[in-house]
Amino acid sequence: TICPLLHEHFTSWLTDHNMPSKPFKIKSNGPTIQCNFTELRESELNNNPALSGKINNQILVFLEDTTKLAQQAQHLKLASLATLTAGIAHEIRNPLGAISHAAQLLLESPDLNNADLKLATIIQQHSIRMNNIIENVLYLSRRKKPIPTLFDLNRWLDTFLNSFKESYSKPCDIRIEPPRLEPPHDVVTINMDSSQLSQVLTNLMENGLRYSKQETGDATLTLRTGRKQESELPYIQIHDDGPGISAEQRTHLFEPFYTSEPKGTGLGLYLARELCEINHARLDIKLDMDTSEAPTAGCCFEIIFPHPKKKLQHEEQVS
Repeated sequence: TICPLLHEHFTSWLTDHNMPSKPFKIKSNGPTIQCNFTELRESELNNNPALSGKINNQILVFLEDTTKLAQQAQHLKLASLATLTAGIAHEIRNPLGAISHAAQLLLESPDLNNADLKLATIIQQHSIRMNNIIENVLYLSRRKKPIPTLFDLNRWLDTFLNSFKESYSKPCDIRIEPPRLEPPHDVVTINMDSSQLSQVLTNLMENGLRYSKQETGDATLTLRTGRKQESELPYIQIHDDGPGISAEQRTHLFEPFYTSEPKGTGLGLYLARELCEINHARLDIKLDMDTSEAPTAGCCFEIIFPHPKKKLQHEEQVS
């Protein structure tokens, strides 16, 4: 009754002690758990026929959050991949720069007809897209270790939003819930590299504003901050008014180079999750607790931060 999935694994283990247990999730957007079982002592009932069928053994249950193990495996994979991709990226960048420069010179020619102008524009646009992919791949290869610090998420968010709106340079409406009428704000302390959090939020907010604009005609977003009731872990949610994400898209959403946008690189969400994971935070789509489905209106991404008192792997002392 406490955890049916765990009970299923336990029943399977009772049938066959040698059967390996498969990792599972209690919630669709929760951590992956590996469970194992062992007997604390040998049964004294085996040699007593009168007590046959009765179980009096004590069972020890191991529950392991495999998130950190998955992170370590991912980092090892990226480390080996970075050496190869960095070399390839540099080799591609040189001819790509020549192609882009030639297309730019063509666009400046007064003798181009409309058809040739369109072709030169296509070359220029795809050169820019390829360069963005190269930049993201190079970023993976030279990614810096995070320097997490303790700070108030709400106060930092006010400063970040002012900077974001200045750089976004398009009309947008970004709401914060619950509304903060006047300081002092509710303090939500998090432990993360603020520059990497800025990269993650910039990517998520630009995506959300673009999809809201496509769906409703207005670039709108809603940000929510707080602490989880069951765990006291701080979080931030980014909710847009776009068309939402299908179940099929959700299974591939954070895979590298997966994109539904013709001009997208497919690396934005992948990099965002990577930056969260190296800071021990978790980025995922917030699903309805009752149906395990995404909300019908728009899409909501959620970052759940580690407990502010947790000592992180790369943390440095900050006065």
